[in-house]
Amino acid sequence: MRSARHSRPPRKNLPCECTLLLSAEKAKLTSSRMAYYLAALLALYDLAPRLSKLTRPEIASKLPGLPSQMLDGLLSRFTEPLGKKFAVTEKTKTKLLAWICVVYLHLDAFNAEVGKMAKELNMPQPK
Repeated sequence: MRSARHSRPPRKNLPCECTLLLSAEKAKLTSSRMAYYLAALLALYDLAPRLSKLTRPEIASKLPGLPSQMLDGLLSRFTEPLGKKFAVTEKTKTKLLAWICVVYLHLDAFNAEVGKMAKELNMPQPK
């Protein structure tokens, strides 16, 4: 049971402006998190060709500032283990590119420029 000191008032009692502010702050936080995750995905994509030559600590040093829990999640989701090293296969590269596209779309209100994305990923421009 929660004490009175830690209980929150029901949202329906908040003034409308306050509710809108809370929604805007939550949207900003979500966008910031998605942008950070996109940056981590792009960093992993850039590192992918050299990944099979690096151990976990070496990968962490190439991605400074990335929390270890997030790095572990990226490695487990988008690579395949090779002993103490990791490799990006065609299957995991496709999955990584799909996630990058999805996050791009979410951040840009589902209106992303394909040419801009291709340039960012060093891929040939679509015609």
